[in-house]
Amino acid sequence: KGPRWFAFPARQWAHAFGITAVLALAFFAGRFTRRTDPPVVAQNSPEVARERILLITVADHLDRSQLMLLELINADTSEGLDLDRERAAGLVADNRLFRQAASREGDAATVAILNDLERVLMEVENAPEDWTGDDLDDLRSAIENKELIFKVRVLGAHSRERGIRPQRDSATTAI
Repeated sequence: KGPRWFAFPARQWAHAFGITAVLALAFFAGRFTRRTDPPVVAQNSPEVARERILLITVADHLDRSQLMLLELINADTSEGLDLDRERAAGLVADNRLFRQAASREGDAATVAILNDLERVLMEVENAPEDWTGDDLDDLRSAIENKELIFKVRVLGAHSRERGIRPQRDSATTAI
């Protein structure tokens, strides 16, 4: 004779029936409960969106500028000096626009850092072809004395953070 499936003890049948009942109840509860609409994300005004885009763009500009400053600090002068004047010229033009925007917003700290950065970038842009290692050393000391790399890094991180996480209204965050 073969095994008899229906010959399980009553206790096992009760467990199987209980599990089946719970699954069926969960299924039908999910099917017939009222669905809620997804939460509505607050629409940003065009001004807020523009400011966020500007902050992210400034952060990218500062990252590119920081990379150029690091290249200047770590440049090997034994093989001759190869300056990327075109890249420096592009950074100077972008820097002027961002500095003017910060000035319009009344952000004096950002304006000061961008002024210092612009001076260094203009020196690279306008450097003569016969720039020597001593000239580069003077530029390196100016960068290090002003702690320009650190300031650019902090300002870039701060701009990126403000651009990614919009500032909330004080009315909605007040407890």
